[in-house]
Amino acid sequence: DETTLEVDITSITTWLSNKKKVAEVETYGEYGGNVHALRKGDATITAYFGKHEATADFKVTNAILEAIEIDPAESNLVVPLQSRFIATGIYSDGRKRRLRRNVSWSLEHPSVASITSKGRVQALEAGTTEVYARLDNITGTASLTVCDDKVTGVRIAPQNPEIPRLTVTNFTSYAQFRDANDQLYEIEVT
Repeated sequence: DETTLEVDITSITTWLSNKKKVAEVETYGEYGGNVHALRKGDATITAYFGKHEATADFKVTNAILEAIEIDPAESNLVVPLQSRFIATGIYSDGRKRRLRRNVSWSLEHPSVASITSKGRVQALEAGTTEVYARLDNITGTASLTVCDDKVTGVRIAPQNPEIPRLTVTNFTSYAQFRDANDQLYEIEVT
């Protein structure tokens, strides 16, 4: 029995679309392989890696963006940590798609945190602010609470896992804090 090992080479692959009026594709790098649907129709993308290539056919539909969800909907952050919000579009055909391009991010109170065009937030001072993701006159909302409590420890999860060889296990680090009421809480560190 022959086993094929696959490795994700998306960001180092060269991508092309056969119909740029129907769909454009990010050609390489961090967003390489992301297809931007422009108008209804059929198209094919091709991925080139060295002397190898592969193709994928797809359809662009007339589905309309109806709502935006932001994940996480509620987030806690401690000065000076960072985190990231992700916007997902909900379309008229019931499908959900992650929104990466053309999303406008903003905050109700920019003194509490700053936010980049990719949804990454930096805690600046204690307070609460609404987070907005906007595209095509549709706005999604999330809530961010920033505190300036001091870090009291760090925890890693999972602890003592058994990991089969030739697999990948994701470990997560959490910063631990105590608030003014001596209540312990954790925030995932990204």
